[in-house]
Formats: sequence, C-alpha cells, structure tokens
Amino acid sequence: MKIINQYPVLSNLVITDDNNIEFEFLCSPEQSSVFVVTIYGFKIDSDNLVELVEVLKKYHLDRETVLIEEDNCIQIFSGNIEENPDAGDWSSYFGSFGFENYKTEIIKKN
Repeated sequence: MKIINQYPVLSNLVITDDNNIEFEFLCSPEQSSVFVVTIYGFKIDSDNLVELVEVLKKYHLDRETVLIEEDNCIQIFSGNIEENPDAGDWSSYFGSFGFENYKTEIIKKN
C-alpha cells in the first residue's frame, strides 16, 4: 500500500482524456503551486468516470483527500492524512478502481 499524494487538500479534479483523471492538491496556503496526480486508464466506463468525478468534486474539494495505490488499484479516502486508513477514521471512501499507471508532478502557478 502506497500513499500517492504528498499534499492532502484536494483543490481540483479534471477528466483529461478518455479514462484519465488529474487530481490537483494544494502545495501551500498561498496556492502558488499544485501537486498533480494523473491517473491513466481508469478501468471504469466513461459515464461512471464522469459520475465519479462529479461526486468527488461535490464532497471532496477543499478537504483532506488521500490517494492510495496497491496492485494497480486506486482507493480514494477523505479524512485525516495522519491516520491509517485501516483505523476507520475516514469520513468517506471510494474504490478500488483499477488503472494502468500514474504520474506525479508539481506545477507552479503564475
């Protein structure tokens, strides 16, 4: 089990292409840069992907959100990043979703 995102507050979520999603996390309170996690090849159909993104935007934006990867499956938790997801201290959970691969990067905003 690996926590993918270094920064906990989810600031944006975008479908970038067929079955690819970008999760943006704030790196600093000044919002001068974001930590972006791009998940490629979500293994759900595009209608369900759109619905997933809408639900995540409604309930998870501006909240501590943790992406956990295990065996090419992603799990999405909201709650306290300091807590272990097995401890049950998460207010919500989505997953497990299969995917092909992912990439992370920090992008500075102007």
